Amino acid sequence: MAETIAEPVAVETQPPDSLGRRLLHALWPEALVLIVFLALATRVFPGAWVSPTSTTIGGGGGDAGLFIWFLRWTPYAVGHGLNPLFTDYLNYPQGVNAMWNTSLPLPGLLLAPVTSALGVIFTFNLLLTAALGLSAFSAYLAIRRYVPSDAAAAIGGLVFGFSPYILNQSRGHLHVTLLFLVPPMLVALEEILVRQRRSPWWLGAGLGLMAACQLLIGEEVLVATAVIGATMLLVLVLLYPCQVAKRVPYALRALAMAALVSLVLAAWPLWLQLAGPQRVVGDIQGSTNYVSDLYNFVVPTRSQWLAPPSALRLAAHFTGNIAEQGAYLGIPLLLIGVVTAIRWWSKPVVRVSALLGLAAALLSMGGRLHVAGRTTGVHLPWRAFQNLPLISNLIPARLAMFTTLFAGLLLAWFLWRAWHWRVAGRVLAVVAVVAALVPLVPSGVRSTKPVRVPAFFTGPEVRQLPEGSVALVVPPSAPLSSNAMVWQAQAGMRFKMLRGYFVGPNSGRSSPYGAPPTVLSNVLSIVQAGQPPKLTHELRASLLDELRADRVQTVIVGPMRRQPTMVRFVTDLLGREPSPAAGGVYLWRDALFPPAGPHR
Repeated sequence: MAETIAEPVAVETQPPDSLGRRLLHALWPEALVLIVFLALATRVFPGAWVSPTSTTIGGGGGDAGLFIWFLRWTPYAVGHGLNPLFTDYLNYPQGVNAMWNTSLPLPGLLLAPVTSALGVIFTFNLLLTAALGLSAFSAYLAIRRYVPSDAAAAIGGLVFGFSPYILNQSRGHLHVTLLFLVPPMLVALEEILVRQRRSPWWLGAGLGLMAACQLLIGEEVLVATAVIGATMLLVLVLLYPCQVAKRVPYALRALAMAALVSLVLAAWPLWLQLAGPQRVVGDIQGSTNYVSDLYNFVVPTRSQWLAPPSALRLAAHFTGNIAEQGAYLGIPLLLIGVVTAIRWWSKPVVRVSALLGLAAALLSMGGRLHVAGRTTGVHLPWRAFQNLPLISNLIPARLAMFTTLFAGLLLAWFLWRAWHWRVAGRVLAVVAVVAALVPLVPSGVRSTKPVRVPAFFTGPEVRQLPEGSVALVVPPSAPLSSNAMVWQAQAGMRFKMLRGYFVGPNSGRSSPYGAPPTVLSNVLSIVQAGQPPKLTHELRASLLDELRADRVQTVIVGPMRRQPTMVRFVTDLLGREPSPAAGGVYLWRDALFPPAGPHR
């Protein structure tokens, strides 16, 4: 009785903790891990954060320029009542199907206030940095579900979020570094197939929502996750056929709900992609070079700090480019994974993780085995996928992202178990962390450059152009050359533009990148190379007819190599002198071009 009376008195004498303090106490490990990961991510791109509104990877050219353009296009389209998933502001008048491009519509929409306030370069830098930190944090949360140690799970998340795969892809492939939805999608699938502790309807709806969101972040990542998810189901059926059979009714309900929710949310984007204008038919890549070399798992490339000359000489033979050579794990991490799999093979999480990591590695090597850059006659499991619709557009090497995820989980499991082996085990855990992480340390920070945009496009002069009018911008955007697209984005999408760097229909062409060549584009390329052709009456008439057909009202020649040569050629073509503008820009504007007259 005394205790029951005294208890409320004691409570009254101590002020209750505030809700904020209780939340901080409950979430402090997660908050600390997130802060550390985001801080590490900023260290990868320090130059970008010195001047985040004007400096970024590669100076905004190449692939980065494509992302910058779409991150500006999406809020512009929504704000002006236009379709954000199809645009004729690029490649006018045919337009561009954004669903066939890495257009990031969901991040572009969610970060529209940031873009409006701080500019699209800042938005791009923010996403590039957040991609590493959030992907690592997401993996940490997923791994902690199986490994009840914050420190071990955080190290596993670090392996995934700052892996050679993600660091290499961060050179410009933003859509395949935003991986923060991948771990929770796999966790949700595991809950559906194995644990089944929650309502199948709510769980399925959650998975469907994440899938729809991932579609609008990076469709290739969604397809890759579906391939690994199907592999997970196959592994579970082979290992535990009786247990899986008992779980079929629940799994079918949850997966049906996931399919329903994702299709309802993604029906319009998918229809536009598969049946809409400017859709692509066939394989975009058209190459088997983008695969993981067998040696890439143990031989570092120039992206790693610890890379002896002999390793670099061997890595130089790997196919593809450095962005797609991200399968490296290092011998220590591989050995830890093998030891963990053997020692705790009886544990389902270890067994399934090891098999899925191995499967992802095999699939990332493509349809035929590559060894030191040499294509062998050994066929691999990817051959079963490489001719399937849509999946054929997935780059096999990018499946290595899942190898690093499961390697991080196995490392975390080993550290958690070793830590309980008293002093010797703790020493072993520390040695294992150092041995596993040191080979993964990148060779240096990612280089950044100022985004050079002529003052004309960011100042008041560009507003003299009629809004929504069509411009020919020289030098034109083309595959791996997107400077003009960045200029257009920085101009607030004031004008529409011919051609560009994008993925479009490839019928009759060897590559789907950019617009098909025309007489005008071919001639401008020749002039840009410093060899202007003789401007005959027939050629001039053909070029002016093309400008009229495309309703071009303005020709803009920006800073470029051999700019005086280009200015002289355009002046001769149009028969009138340009108007100089800020930032070394020359303009011919104000009217549709008249019919060709006598050559002057």
